[in-house]
This record gives sequence, structure tokens and C-alpha cells, in this order.
Amino acid sequence: MALRVYRLSKRVWYPLFCGALCFVQLAGGFAMFIITIKSRVMPEIGAKYLWLLSTTLGTAALVDICNTVALCYWLHRARTDAVARGYIAFVVIDETVNGVLIHRT
Repeated sequence: MALRVYRLSKRVWYPLFCGALCFVQLAGGFAMFIITIKSRVMPEIGAKYLWLLSTTLGTAALVDICNTVALCYWLHRARTDAVARGYIAFVVIDETVNGVLIHRT
């Protein structure tokens, strides 16, 4: 989604911001993976590393919210343009297909 926002806005800082947040999310996922492998007691993981799980999931939610708000802003700003209408149709079709593929697997 950050790439779509970049194509509309032509601002390079936004994909860098989302990329940094995604890196935090990826690092948290790897950390949870390693902790889970090393620990033998599952309830201990939930109690001891709840902050890591919350941070990882919160970062994912923050990226989704930022992408949605930015995409709405830039599409609203360019709504009189015929290109924006075509882009909206492309995003809706693309997200529908991706959602169906993810749901099927």
C-alpha cells in the first residue's frame, strides 16, 4: 500500500516511514520466533513477552491505518482527475483479488 501512496503523492518519505515500521514488525516477529523456539513453557512466553507481542501487532495496525488514511487523502485530493478514478478501480479490484486468494489458502 505504501507504494500505491507513493505513486499518487510522489513523496519519498512515506514509503521510508512505512518501511521502518515494517522493519520493526519483522524484527518483533523474528524475536518472538526465536523466543518460542528457546522456551519450553508456552504460558511463560505470554506473560513475560506480552510487550513484544503487543508492540509487533500494534505496529502492524499502525501501518494499516497510516496506509488507509494516506490513500484516502491522496485519492480525495486527486478525485477530479480521470487517472484517479482508474486508479481507484485498480485498487478495488486488486484488493478484492488479494483478499479472495488469502481467504482461499
